Amino acid sequence: MTRDVPPRPEAPWPHGLQREDHDTHRFAPSCRSSGAIPSRRISPTARSERARAFSAGIRRRASVSRAHSSTNGPIGTGDRSMTARALILAAVLACGVGGCAGGSGQRPVEQLTRAGTMIDQAEQAGAQRFAAAELEQAREKLQRAQQAANENDNEVARRLAVEAALDAELATARAASADAERSAEEVRQGVDTLRRESERSTMQSDSSTTGNEAPGAPPATTRPESPDSTNPGTQVPGTAPGPQP
Repeated sequence: MTRDVPPRPEAPWPHGLQREDHDTHRFAPSCRSSGAIPSRRISPTARSERARAFSAGIRRRASVSRAHSSTNGPIGTGDRSMTARALILAAVLACGVGGCAGGSGQRPVEQLTRAGTMIDQAEQAGAQRFAAAELEQAREKLQRAQQAANENDNEVARRLAVEAALDAELATARAASADAERSAEEVRQGVDTLRRESERSTMQSDSSTTGNEAPGAPPATTRPESPDSTNPGTQVPGTAPGPQP
């Protein structure tokens, strides 16, 4: 005799899932047999909306937490932050005061020394003769630089010292150029003098040779000898014999 077994009742569907969705949601047999709640398929639009809502909630909780910490933080947090701010402010003020006190920097000893050395070299090179204007400018700027350094205006002193050194270098270069030109002119004058002397010597030698052998001169003649007084009978060639005594 066969016993009829009543059909097993189906498990209730999750909230929001209708009966008509049964055809669009296919579940594995294992899920039905185990009685697990099937997963619901979510559209991309709904998924993005849920993600945005979740992110907004996290941001909201984070802002609330920061506000709570700033107002009702643990004991000592506010004191430590105020101390840190005070230290930073003190350091900034110290740097500012130090910058104001030493804003001009140190005394430009190196620049002043170099400018004086360059002026001395220009004087030795003869700049007073060939580049007097540049040398005078260098001296004036060096004097102004020393005065500014004495007044603790070290930036102006450094700038003037550098300019004085440059003017002295220019004076030295012009003096050297003028000296080189003068030397070259002296060499040219010496060469011209030697050339003129050589030409003069050549002309004198030619004139002396021409005077010794003059063209068209008459041949030299022999003067007849007079009869010897001791020998009256001697006949002079080319004369008729005279009567005998």
